[in-house]
Amino acid sequence: MRQYQKTFALLAFALTAVFSLQAQAQSADNGRFLSLAPPTGLPIIPVMEGWISNPDGTASFSFGFINRNDEPVDIPVGSANYIEPAKYSGMQPTHFPAGRSTGMFTVTVPESEAGDDIWWHIKTGSEEALKVPGRYGIGAYELDFILPRPQGAMQPLAGFGEDGQRSAGLFAQVGEHQGTVAVGEPVILSVNVEDISERDSTDPRFLEPIVIGVAFSKYQGPGMVEFAHHESTAIPRTPIKKATVDSVSSVRLLLAKLK
Repeated sequence: MRQYQKTFALLAFALTAVFSLQAQAQSADNGRFLSLAPPTGLPIIPVMEGWISNPDGTASFSFGFINRNDEPVDIPVGSANYIEPAKYSGMQPTHFPAGRSTGMFTVTVPESEAGDDIWWHIKTGSEEALKVPGRYGIGAYELDFILPRPQGAMQPLAGFGEDGQRSAGLFAQVGEHQGTVAVGEPVILSVNVEDISERDSTDPRFLEPIVIGVAFSKYQGPGMVEFAHHESTAIPRTPIKKATVDSVSSVRLLLAKLK
């Protein structure tokens, strides 16, 4: 009996030693995984949010990204930031704010190309290149933002310019300033928004209109862009700090110096 116990103890010790060595090897191989993420040097992760079948037969793919760094990262269009097929490259962002950004841009393809994958490639510094496909037809990725959400909520309409045509959701993201702007010269940007939601007016949660938050951020290009409130813009009343407007209104922001 004693011999059996001694043999069992030796076997248990041997198994413990082997497990300990394996755990140390795994820890060495996955040291980065087991440790806290550094504040910088992490890759930009491209994300395909989903696809939409448009009434005219075309298909649109929505893309976003994850920047786990504490600071924004800039990756110009080129070998480290491109879309395939090449004819769609150039519309993707080159400035990546920290955090999770959803629905940053869309790629719309004709009906004849709806079955072809749209690949977005991003390479951050010396990190491994990452890519994600825009792929049509998978039910779990179909977007239905044009349908009402619970309590009658709908995607707000937004348009650039005080009288610009308004669109919903994925098609109201990027605007262009017409004309030439010198570095350091302020530019006034205007948008108009409308909440088209139909909520139950007898519900105490909806006795007052829900305000819409409007935010501006740099999208492409070199240098730094600063945004500031125009004197006619109301003080923000929502968590979105850039700008806030009422349900049907317009907002004017001052685009400050380009440095």
